[in-house]
Amino acid sequence: MNKQIELKLTKKTLSIYNFILLLVGQFISVFGSQIFTFATAFYILNKTGSGLAFSISLIVQFLPKTVISPIAGAFADRFDRRLLTISSDIVSGISVLGIFLYFSFNDPSILLIYFSLFVLSITENVFRISLRTLIPDVFDSNHISKVNSYSQSISSFSRILGPLVGGLIFLISDIKIFYIINGISFFVSAIFLFLLRYETNRTNGQNINNKGVIRQGINYLRDNKLIRLFFIISIFANFVFHFSFSVYYPYILKKVLNLGSTEFGIAMGSVSFGAFITSLLYPKIVDNSKLTDVYFNSLKALSILIFIVGFLTTPLMIINSTIINICLFSFFGFCFGASIVTLQISLNIYLQINISNEVRGRVLSYFELSSIFTPIAILIAGLLTDLTKTYIVLMPSGIVALLLVFSVIQANKKLISDDSPN
Repeated sequence: MNKQIELKLTKKTLSIYNFILLLVGQFISVFGSQIFTFATAFYILNKTGSGLAFSISLIVQFLPKTVISPIAGAFADRFDRRLLTISSDIVSGISVLGIFLYFSFNDPSILLIYFSLFVLSITENVFRISLRTLIPDVFDSNHISKVNSYSQSISSFSRILGPLVGGLIFLISDIKIFYIINGISFFVSAIFLFLLRYETNRTNGQNINNKGVIRQGINYLRDNKLIRLFFIISIFANFVFHFSFSVYYPYILKKVLNLGSTEFGIAMGSVSFGAFITSLLYPKIVDNSKLTDVYFNSLKALSILIFIVGFLTTPLMIINSTIINICLFSFFGFCFGASIVTLQISLNIYLQINISNEVRGRVLSYFELSSIFTPIAILIAGLLTDLTKTYIVLMPSGIVALLLVFSVIQANKKLISDDSPN
């Protein structure tokens, strides 16, 4: 009896130890990257004054994702996942500090900044996919929900704090210091991940056919009907979110409501704040609810929010009060962030629990590709803002999205109810 209690305490202590190491390591890495991303964007805009130059920086960060994600997923299934996350951090740190050394003897180059963003996009994709596949190896299914929710809260908190700290540092320094900060953060993160202690029955590269390494993951996705359904929905959800939020939400705040920079920042920040709070409270909010129910309810909420935001921009609903507009749209921004993060965490938990360990990395990497149509969504939304009123687009979009969600649920009712873990 005493040995059983001792063993239970040892497992609990080890779980807490790994939990702290993983989250602290992730925070240091993500926070450093958020500061760096803000600094490079600010520097490019400040130095060139060109929207095109800034757009190129976004493209060089996005393009590697479409190519690297499947390869990173295959690596995560073939090699030691912890070693991959550590290696990603080390390569990132060496790259960033190497460019800092170059900038120490030469003027900062926009082309070299583009190159650093390109390299970091590659290593960040490998890091993120490897970390997502590593979590079920380190923690049992009872703790995966908590780990995912706190992991998401760290990302949200970093997005809030990163630009604030980056802006303050920029007041007293230049772009070079951000390369030092980011480089050091990667090496510190690697140390924390190296200290993880866990046991796994997984053998590196087990059951992987060298000739069909990518095809095996695709076949798994094709044969598992519910996971395939989630993949298709993820493509749709990413398109709708970026179409409605990435372009229309800031456009409404700035062009329709004419908010100043401070008010604009508050309303935009409410989205990250909503994501942060919800991710912290996720285990309590969902309790023992079915993951699929939480997932589809989040999709319904997003669809309704798109309609409401569009409705609030109709001529009859426009309010000529800055304070009311800030409060109103900050509230809906908070709800946007809350719904999105609930959707993401629920999907992550379901996939991590249900995907076979041998192909987990590859299948998760395909979900990373679900945002492949994001540039098209942003382009269409950008064109429509110049052609028609926001409510003419958003209100029908919200209705159509909601009807599609209900149609998918109804058409796959048996499939969803038969495979719905808590």
